[in-house]
Order: sequence, then structure tokens, then C-alpha cells
Amino acid sequence: MSVVKLKKEEFIINVIMILISVLTLWMAFGYNEKARLLPIFVSIILLIASIYQAIKNIKIIRAGIEHEEKVESSSSLKNIIVVTLLLIGFVILLYFVKYYLASPIFVFAFLWLLAKEKLIPSLITSVSTGVGLFILFDLILKMNV
Repeated sequence: MSVVKLKKEEFIINVIMILISVLTLWMAFGYNEKARLLPIFVSIILLIASIYQAIKNIKIIRAGIEHEEKVESSSSLKNIIVVTLLLIGFVILLYFVKYYLASPIFVFAFLWLLAKEKLIPSLITSVSTGVGLFILFDLILKMNV
């Protein structure tokens, strides 16, 4: 697969990420004043990064750069799709459960599916993430996230 074709597929993922970040940003304004700070911050960072990457991909596509190097397109495209689905699932999960429960589920899925970590380290990391978020937001900052 050519680099240009891969960049077109990545551009589609960039547009999806932009939409997810805008949706998450919009949903964050439904939280109380203190609880919305982190989702707004993360959404803005994701939005900026996605727009930057989309512009970069557009430049490559317009230039028509064709490299005959072997690109592991099926593997990288699969990873892009998995990350996109994980993020969509994370946003949907945030709607139904608290942040400190949705985040460890996302971390576990990411580590296990993409990083190919073993089950036990993935579980330990995700549970630690959930406990850390609970301690930080509920106990220390007194925020009801």
C-alpha cells in the first residue's frame, strides 16, 4: 500500500478523532464546574493534535508523495481502527459510568489489545489507574467526577 493511500485512511481517522474531541468537549460542559476541567483539557489537547495531524496528512496527500518502502499498512491501519474504537467506547462509557471507572477499563483494553501486555500487568496498571483517579479527584480534590 502506498504512503498516500495510508495517509488518506489516517485522515479519515483524524476527522473521526476531531468529531470525538468536539463531542467530548461538548459533553464536558454538562459536568459541574470543577469536574469539567480535566475532560475539557483532554478534549482540547486531542482536538489540537487531531487537527495538526489532519493538516500534516493533507499536505502529504496533496504532494502526492509515493515511497516504495514497505509500510506495515494492515497492522498500522488495524491499530488506528482499534484506538478509534477504544476512544469511542471510552466516550460512550463516560456517559454511563464515572470517570475513575471508565478510565481503568480504557487503560486495560489499550494495554491488552494494542501494547500486547500480559493480563496481570494490564490488570494491575488499570486498577492502579482507577484507584489513583479516585484518590486524586474524590478524596484529595473533593470533585465528584
